[in-house]
Amino acid sequence: MEFNNVEKRIINVLYQHQSALSTSKIAKYTGYSYNTVKKYLTNLHKQKYVRYKHYGNAIYWWLRED
Repeated sequence: MEFNNVEKRIINVLYQHQSALSTSKIAKYTGYSYNTVKKYLTNLHKQKYVRYKHYGNAIYWWLRED
């Protein structure tokens, strides 16, 4: 699969941190809005590239390792 520039930046941030990050942290590190990041993370999840879990009011995302 070919990733677009937004997806590449999101994946790069998750890879560099090697831990789960909240949607807002990913938005901060990529420079994109919260809604843009959430949209692309949701697409990446549907394609099985990332996982997520809700913790309180936040959603934390990490790269799939399997």
